[in-house]
Amino acid sequence: MVSCVTRRHPDQATKRLATCLALMSLGVLVTTVTAAPTVKYNSATGVLSVDTTDGTLITSLSVLGPQATSIDRWLDGTNQDGFDWDQAYFAGREQWSATGNGLPPAIGSGVSPGVYNVARYAVGLDTTDFPELIELGGAGGAPTNFVALEIVSALLGDYNHNGNVDAADYTVWKDHFGSDAELDADGNGNGVVDAADYTIWKDNFGNTASLGLATAVPEPASLVLLVTAAMGVLRGRHRHT
Repeated sequence: MVSCVTRRHPDQATKRLATCLALMSLGVLVTTVTAAPTVKYNSATGVLSVDTTDGTLITSLSVLGPQATSIDRWLDGTNQDGFDWDQAYFAGREQWSATGNGLPPAIGSGVSPGVYNVARYAVGLDTTDFPELIELGGAGGAPTNFVALEIVSALLGDYNHNGNVDAADYTVWKDHFGSDAELDADGNGNGVVDAADYTIWKDNFGNTASLGLATAVPEPASLVLLVTAAMGVLRGRHRHT
């Protein structure tokens, strides 16, 4: 059984419908759903991420497009998130497949819901570089989800995604410092919110999405207070580790 997602990316509805109709013509049972995992490509950092916080349990992933410059999660021959992984670039696709001790994953199993940065590509790509829906498979006859890739043109340091790099983004970074699950403030896409992401915020403070350059330079006293607070957080975290 295959699930065809209907609520995301109306501009790709025609391609999605064609895929579903083609599958139906082959006798594949197709269902439509209104919620699904998402796959995002950040054109600023090149990071490809999978978001299954909707609760979908996946055991495979297939992405038609260029070869990734690095695989950052579920590497070939590793055991991560409870599974052994086979990973390769084959037939124009980056492909991930999970096994359990060399056997197919048990019915109802899958990677725990979360946000995972799985690969890094060249920056500046778009939907023409990823021409097909992304395939996310489940174990034991669970529906296969075909979802449209979301292209995120991120403003570096804009961790609350409001189009401005400001003090509010520092708060997001501070609140999620050390996390490898809440990755809104993972500015460099390395899978964890760390000190390097603070540097990205600081270096881009004042930038806006509309102009892409600093439109308001922070007052020196304000920036000193923010930097001092940030260093205090870092020292505090260090003492407790």
